[in-house]
Amino acid sequence: MKRTLVAAFAALALAQTLPADIDSLSRLFLPGRAVLDLDGDGFPERPALTIVVPDQPTARELALAADIAARLNFESLAVEFGLVKSESEIDGAAPPRFPVLIGGGLTRVREALRARGLDLSALAPNEGRVFLDTRPGRAAVICVAGSDDALLKTGRAFFLRWPYLWEVWGRETGATYERLEEDLEAFLDAAGLGPRTTIVREAVYAFPAPAPVSDGLQALDLDEGQIAELAVEVRVASGTDLKKAEDALRLLASDRRRGSRTRVLSYPACAALSLELSHGASRAEIVLPRTGATKRLLTPGFKERPKAPAEGKVFDLLGVFSSRAAYADQDRDGVPDAIESVVVVPGERPARTVTDLASRLVLGAAGASFPLVRLDSEIEARKALTAPVLVGENTLAADLVKTGKLKSPEGGPGTGTIEVVPEAFGKSSAVVVRGADRAGLNAAVGYLSRTFPFLKEYGEGNPGLEDLAADVGKFLEGAKGGAEAFLMAAVEEAAAGLEGRALDSVAADLALPGPNAPFEKAIRDTLESAAGGAPVRVEAVSLKDGRTVFEKEKAFAWEVDEAKALLEANLRAVVDAAGKGGAVEVSIGISESPSVREKVRGEVEAFLTESGFPGAKVEVLSAYKPGFFWLVERVLPALAGKPVERLAIRCAEEPHDFTRARRAHAEPARWLQELYPVDEILSRELGLPLDRVTFELAEPGGDVYTVEAIGAKGTAVHADGFSPRTREIALSSVLPEWARPGRRRAGSGSSPWPCPIRAGRSRARSHGSAARS
Repeated sequence: MKRTLVAAFAALALAQTLPADIDSLSRLFLPGRAVLDLDGDGFPERPALTIVVPDQPTARELALAADIAARLNFESLAVEFGLVKSESEIDGAAPPRFPVLIGGGLTRVREALRARGLDLSALAPNEGRVFLDTRPGRAAVICVAGSDDALLKTGRAFFLRWPYLWEVWGRETGATYERLEEDLEAFLDAAGLGPRTTIVREAVYAFPAPAPVSDGLQALDLDEGQIAELAVEVRVASGTDLKKAEDALRLLASDRRRGSRTRVLSYPACAALSLELSHGASRAEIVLPRTGATKRLLTPGFKERPKAPAEGKVFDLLGVFSSRAAYADQDRDGVPDAIESVVVVPGERPARTVTDLASRLVLGAAGASFPLVRLDSEIEARKALTAPVLVGENTLAADLVKTGKLKSPEGGPGTGTIEVVPEAFGKSSAVVVRGADRAGLNAAVGYLSRTFPFLKEYGEGNPGLEDLAADVGKFLEGAKGGAEAFLMAAVEEAAAGLEGRALDSVAADLALPGPNAPFEKAIRDTLESAAGGAPVRVEAVSLKDGRTVFEKEKAFAWEVDEAKALLEANLRAVVDAAGKGGAVEVSIGISESPSVREKVRGEVEAFLTESGFPGAKVEVLSAYKPGFFWLVERVLPALAGKPVERLAIRCAEEPHDFTRARRAHAEPARWLQELYPVDEILSRELGLPLDRVTFELAEPGGDVYTVEAIGAKGTAVHADGFSPRTREIALSSVLPEWARPGRRRAGSGSSPWPCPIRAGRSRARSHGSAARS
């Protein structure tokens, strides 16, 4: 899961990634419409819609706008704040390319209704509509209803359930807008139509009218609604196609009235499908009522009453946006994949900035369930709330004040508070955001949304609450001025007891966390003012200052210099064995780069030439990962130009005597591990697929490494072997043995003689052993 905060975009990038017109409600949240895929990788990373609310929005309008913004941001890899604008914010400015207009209080909404021959007052209190306004220069998605409650339900039903018509279940088999379009395309194909365009223009929602019910029905979920009518426009290519489509649809309607083909273009959540066929000025309209009613409406189920969690979430402010509070890691992979928190707002005068808070919640989770924002009147099971965020003076926060778990807000105008209340309603803590006034509440919610957990500006590396908590801990441990504060209080108390006494002298010895001359002066001044003229001595030592107990130094000689010195010292043995001009071979292993080893080889050859061995054969191998460098520096050049189809590398297991008591034992695959990542290098240089370079562990004995290159006909085109030379040295008499990769071997003919040198870490370990002996 990758999510970031979006601050700005280059003008050129914006010009190249403008959203395509949203020409159908069925394609609202597809990439390139409501969300943009800026880099073409198939993952949208920028919301493109603007949500517009009235200048004085109701709580339900703000709650709906907040959830739509959160849904948009959830569909995007990046979270962008400020998606919700008031009507006055867009008036006079460059109009949003494609806004979502919420509520009948907006001028543009009323204009769009009049253009359709509708009036806001004509909408029933339990009726809501979501439709496309496609007037030139006025393109928008509009959500309007006959009441505030119906508006909230309508917006949630469409924007939060999309792409589903109603039941959020099964993208492959469920009733979705995509399935509707596919079914309609298949139906019209069967009717013999040519090319056409399908546009879902409007969804009319109907909800049960609120009415008192008897106590026996209180537990039933009678609040469900449905799509009363879904308007779909089909633009065909010719008058002939218009006639074909009309005849086919009217035949379907007739068949359905007789009980035939009742499942064709019929969906449980949609009471009627209204199809408008068009070609030029020609129009035809067919309405396909659903056959029967959905079981959900015929037999209402019981309300879902969530139970209080067995274990509540207890957290502090630092853990608000983590799995300890707002989020859940359901598959325990370390990535939050669900949002368990809910934002609770009052039914009156909500905080305008709550629209950003819902988007902040989706920033940290890979999964989300909507709605995230609920009115306090919607909360029925308070003890079931998990890490709720209570915004403003809602009834839940008021109850916490009544029970003594929360104090009344304090502070002057323009101030706000964010606090955590442990075990607020059940076993879970709650976050309460309040303000001394409306400005303070908006500021507090805005800080929690955009800046928290940083102090001033959101961004890694900026000072944050975590730093504050750490510094307070250090202060209590004596750092960050804690020790000085404690000592000053003690000195002031002692000085008060010295006043008026006849003193010969006053002395103070202080131990401070570090050098602090100004503090020492302050202590001296305090004591002098109380000493009555007596001499005052103040001495301070720093806990960071120390004295040397013992010191030991050792200058390590370069392993190359050691090798050369050993060669010079043992040259007489070479002369005795080979005589002047005899065949001499010298093999040196050092932990140096290829370029350094090549330089050393030249220097050794020059030395041997001057010493009378011009034909000496010298090799300088790597003591570090010797098998790796053997394959890269010896085997790879030998394979150049050969028809290699497969490369088999065998590594001998490292033998070890497990009957001896040791603190550590050798890894059997030690020599194989040292080859990493030689297979990728060989694959690249030889042009072989990576799976054609194989490794195999072999029994100890023989060469440590063997390589076999297989040609096109399965025959070996190259074979070789290599064994690194090692020598074990004891770290101490009680600790395990360590490998010692450094080596030098010289000889003449068949009479080699080894001269070990210290290479790599064995040199430091040898020194460390001596230092402790």
